[in-house]
Amino acid sequence: MKKNKHFAIATILMLLVLLVAACQPSGPSAAVEEDASSEEAASSEEAAAEGSVAGEDYVLDDDAQNALDEAKASESKGVIALSYDTTEIPVVVAQQKANIETAEENGYTAVLYDAHFDAAEQINSFRTMIQQGVVGIICSAIDDKAIIPALELAKEAGIPVVMQDGGVANIPEAEGLTVSYVGADNFRAGEMAGEYIAWRLKGEGKVATMGYRTISAAYERENGVFNVLKHYPGIEIVAYAEAVGVPAGLENMQDFIQRVPDLDAVYCVNDPGCEGAYQAILAAGKEDQIFLAANDGDPLALEYMKESNGGTYAYSSAQWPQIMGKVAMENLIAAIEGRDDDVLTNVEVIGVKQYVPSFYVAPYPITIDTIDGYPEWTVSMDLADIDSTPPWWK
Repeated sequence: MKKNKHFAIATILMLLVLLVAACQPSGPSAAVEEDASSEEAASSEEAAAEGSVAGEDYVLDDDAQNALDEAKASESKGVIALSYDTTEIPVVVAQQKANIETAEENGYTAVLYDAHFDAAEQINSFRTMIQQGVVGIICSAIDDKAIIPALELAKEAGIPVVMQDGGVANIPEAEGLTVSYVGADNFRAGEMAGEYIAWRLKGEGKVATMGYRTISAAYERENGVFNVLKHYPGIEIVAYAEAVGVPAGLENMQDFIQRVPDLDAVYCVNDPGCEGAYQAILAAGKEDQIFLAANDGDPLALEYMKESNGGTYAYSSAQWPQIMGKVAMENLIAAIEGRDDDVLTNVEVIGVKQYVPSFYVAPYPITIDTIDGYPEWTVSMDLADIDSTPPWWK
């Protein structure tokens, strides 16, 4: 009887231990969330690096495969690969269009390799490109550091690479691996958004941000915003989440509204994130309380700006994808043809080592006051035509 009693007690204690373990939260606590994210990013980079050696070859979709086959059978000077992080963000699609048109104007054929925001898949696409005999690569990276093994593969194969609007401009490991980096002046774009927010809030208010901290283009924008707002003690950064698409932007905004009922403004690193946020704000009836500032100059964002008369969708630091895509392709073709002196650069940072020769395109500040002067992405533009002076300076 005594033995059975001890057994029953032991059984109960074991059940209690199992119950406590089952009730523990499955995710990391807020205190260790940042470290966990860092470990996850490191794991992602390791997996991507392994993919460069042991991963499956990238498989082109039917349209891209047909374009590649036709290019090889034609009198094209060669096939240029476009290794893109996604084909779902409008400003990125506009850059791709400019790449393709510029390649064709110069006698080359450009074929698109979509990595679907998968770093390992992007590296594997480089392996496939090399095997297929491309003569050059334009790359918009998913992850600045994870792309390094892919760039090394291209370097070993003697294939020039130009980075475009995402990746490696500030990464020491990238030195000597690329011809150039071409993109928007993302830090300045963020600064202008920060200036607008501070001006609109008159130096007082609560601000949330939506970023994407694995590529330089995104975190430079966010750093630009913070570089301005840190000088306004009356402005408080109260929340952060990641979003580069409409669904994530909508979900994050719903969360912000619940967590910070008196929120005044939200900054998004790109327009699709803020487009989702805009929908959530309208659904919550907060359009007279919260305003949005973003980047890109996305056509849908401009519609929302007009719809809200600049009250809710208030600001976007517009990029010029037609210029970025053209310059990036021209730089790559110059490298392919051995015309190194024709590679355009315009960035000189005094006292800071540059790992990649860079060309920045000035952002354009879009508000309800300047929107009529901003042309569509399809309009051919020259750098000299850009007036990047913020309207609140005039």
